[in-house]
Amino acid sequence: MENSGNRQIEAIFNPASIAVVGASNTWGKWGFDIFNNVLTSSAVHKVYPVNKNATEVRGIKAYPTVRELPESVDFVIVAVPFQSVPEVMIDCVQKRIKTALIISAGLAETGAEGVKLERDIIAIATAGR
Repeated sequence: MENSGNRQIEAIFNPASIAVVGASNTWGKWGFDIFNNVLTSSAVHKVYPVNKNATEVRGIKAYPTVRELPESVDFVIVAVPFQSVPEVMIDCVQKRIKTALIISAGLAETGAEGVKLERDIIAIATAGR
C-alpha cells in the first residue's frame, strides 16, 4: 500500500501536471524562466500558467488563480512576491493540491515579520493535509 508521503514525492519528481503561479511572458523574470523550463520538459504532460494579469503565457491560456484551473494538478510552483504567497497557498488547499514549491524572497531570512509570514504559510499548508 502506498502512503501519502510516497505520493507527494512522486508528484514532485514525476508530476503529470504542473501549474506555475507567476508564469510570465517577460524575459528575465523568474516566472518566465521557470515556466519555460517546465513547458519544454518532456516529462510533464500538462502545464498551466497562472497569472492574474495575463490571458495567456507563451501562447497557452493562463488562469488568474489556482482555484480557476480546469483540474487539480500534481504540483504547483509558486513564483510570486512573498506578500501573495498566503493567498496562493489558500487556493492550493481549496483545490486539494498536495505539493507545492515556493520560490520567493522576503520570508524568514528578513527578520521577525518574515518569520511570522512563513509560519502563517506553513499553517495554511498543513491545514490542507
